[in-house]
Amino acid sequence: MSLAESNPLASLMLANILLGQGRADEAAELVAAVRSDYVDSQALFGVCSRLQAMMENLSGDAAQSSVHLEFAVDVSPE
Repeated sequence: MSLAESNPLASLMLANILLGQGRADEAAELVAAVRSDYVDSQALFGVCSRLQAMMENLSGDAAQSSVHLEFAVDVSPE
């Protein structure tokens, strides 16, 4: 059982820390794992989309970042 399966919130917090350290590839792996394991959870899907937006922004793709952020707000506005 992976960390994403056993504790998705810890995985997403770790992904956020990894992004802050410039380790976007590792963060992307965690986000993808949580997203695929918890498709039915709107809240987790929204957090994944927010993190994806941050990753896209860091890579310089502001347009794609905006798409992910708009989707995150639509799915999970809190």
